[in-house]
Amino acid sequence: MAERFDYLDALARYLHERGLLVYDPTGAAGDTFIEALPPAPDSAVCLSLYGAGAVDARNGWDVRSVQVRVRGGADPRISRRRCEALYGALHGLAGISLPGGVWL
Repeated sequence: MAERFDYLDALARYLHERGLLVYDPTGAAGDTFIEALPPAPDSAVCLSLYGAGAVDARNGWDVRSVQVRVRGGADPRISRRRCEALYGALHGLAGISLPGGVWL
């Protein structure tokens, strides 16, 4: 049986595969975290779900919103560039299967 991933885990793996962040699902290494941003490392990414609203049973899909927080140290240009790269990879992304078979 194939391993299944949740939505945020699948997004993190997708972005990791594209070299935009370093994701370790165990949380032991890497710079990317799910729904909690610890005080270290200095350069980090946090993926969170928010405000999805009520599910409409008449639709064959769910609506989910994702917040991406980026920390990059003292120079704001570093985190800004990373934000733009992540935005570019995610904005408008649809019609694909993310790692673990999560359909987007």
